[in-house]
Amino acid sequence: MDLPERNKLLREGTIDCIWCCFTMDGREEEYQLAGPYLYTRRVFVVKKDSDIRELSDLVGKTIALQAGSIAGVRILVVEDNELNMEIAEYMFTERGAVVEKAADGKKALEMFAASEEGYYDVIMMDIMMPEMDGLEATRRIRRMDRKDAETVPIFAMSANAFDDDVARSRAAGMNEHLSKPLSFEKAAAVIAQYVRKNEE
Repeated sequence: MDLPERNKLLREGTIDCIWCCFTMDGREEEYQLAGPYLYTRRVFVVKKDSDIRELSDLVGKTIALQAGSIAGVRILVVEDNELNMEIAEYMFTERGAVVEKAADGKKALEMFAASEEGYYDVIMMDIMMPEMDGLEATRRIRRMDRKDAETVPIFAMSANAFDDDVARSRAAGMNEHLSKPLSFEKAAAVIAQYVRKNEE
């Protein structure tokens, strides 16, 4: 469902709430951001005169979800190429994600190990890097003695996308193999799909 259709349904009262990434600029007179925006990864938008203020107020309400939203998703981007890192950071943050960066697999491993369980929603992992490549970093993350080490989605980012490259990524414990140059629209859709699955 696209934004104009969601807005129309909200105005008509067909739905009570939009759960999505949403820009308020110029819409303050018509909408309000509900309080849980401050506490959750998702934004929900209601009409200005709505009585919905908290998540508990959504019980029994009709909600429209924005497919493919990565607003608030915490992504660890592991990339040794500075330009690629800058582009990834810009493209993901433009879509509302929170990006943290590691320049190689060793640093990514340290950051993941030092984080609280469930801190990262997704890891975007380059394959070819100095210090420790993405395959080894993924294998080590998957062997860590913590629950999220098994469940955090890890996506390979690589210019090599032959069947044997994909098979090596999967064997190391990666969930997906995304070819470079990245399609950020496709990457966002895949990220959203895995994050939703992990939240169920």
